Amino acid sequence: MAKTLILSFLKTSFNKIIFLVFFVIILSSITYDKKAQASFDNLDIVSSIAPIHSIVKQILTGTEHNANLLISGNQSVHGYQLKPSQISLMNNADRVYFVATYLESSLAKLHTQDTNKYVELSDIDNIKLLKQREEHIFELEEDEHGHDDEHGHSHEDDHDHNNGINIDPHIWLDIDNVIAIATFISNDMIALDSINKAIYEKNLTNIIDNLQSLDKQLLNSAKDLPSSKVVVFHDAYQYFENQYSIQVLGSMSINPEVPISPRKFVQIKEAIREDDVSCILSEVQFSNVNAQNISKELNLKTFSIDPIGGQFFDEQNPDKFYDSLLNELLSAFIQC
Repeated sequence: MAKTLILSFLKTSFNKIIFLVFFVIILSSITYDKKAQASFDNLDIVSSIAPIHSIVKQILTGTEHNANLLISGNQSVHGYQLKPSQISLMNNADRVYFVATYLESSLAKLHTQDTNKYVELSDIDNIKLLKQREEHIFELEEDEHGHDDEHGHSHEDDHDHNNGINIDPHIWLDIDNVIAIATFISNDMIALDSINKAIYEKNLTNIIDNLQSLDKQLLNSAKDLPSSKVVVFHDAYQYFENQYSIQVLGSMSINPEVPISPRKFVQIKEAIREDDVSCILSEVQFSNVNAQNISKELNLKTFSIDPIGGQFFDEQNPDKFYDSLLNELLSAFIQC
């Protein structure tokens, strides 16, 4: 009798142990799955400037991922010095999207250290790149190099991927390039988070539809462009000029960080007189003293524009960014 009771007790205890082990395994599995899902719900994506950030925000709509803008407002990206808080933000990010090491130069070293996390968008497929013009008066550039330099080629033909200093980095001012960037980011998000693939694909379709509609509207509005030429502060609008047949005589600066020489300043004034230019477009990020001096001396109109469009970005309405930016630019060229 005692032996039977002992065997029954041991059998019951063994079953309890088996049950407890099984329960712990199931509980651990559920906890792991929740943690894994939580990690997907909290990807941190950083974009260097508003034109990229607006696309990322739209791609991530409908997910729990975080989109952060590195350089906001009317700050110039040229020669920008990163703050410790911004470096920390990028260190903790899953992706950092930026335009080019020769634009956001402060990201060049970080990109070299981790080319998977830091994505240089000027180096992705299907981006049309234009060579940076070297002359302040653009007609001189055409005379020296021929008209072919005006047209975009595939980036494989235009530059070595590791050295793009001869490339115009303002790629977001071409709607076809923006579509290529949006497509890349959508695919990249799918690679990171396949669970939300349908969301990314739907968001990409909406972005492309909106941009194509905007392009048609801008082409129609561009019919009101005057035949006269304008002068810009620095050579940031080549992509925009090409897409909408805008006549620009030249720029007061090739690199906004390098002051214009007295000889070039005189050259620009002479060209303005000869071509009967009536307007100069300055920029909100930079001092416009030279533009003011020339406009006062030659009685020219002046308008202030922003090729990055930090002032137009609205966190609640990222889909309105390109509509505001490109319409504002075209309106300034028309008024000029």
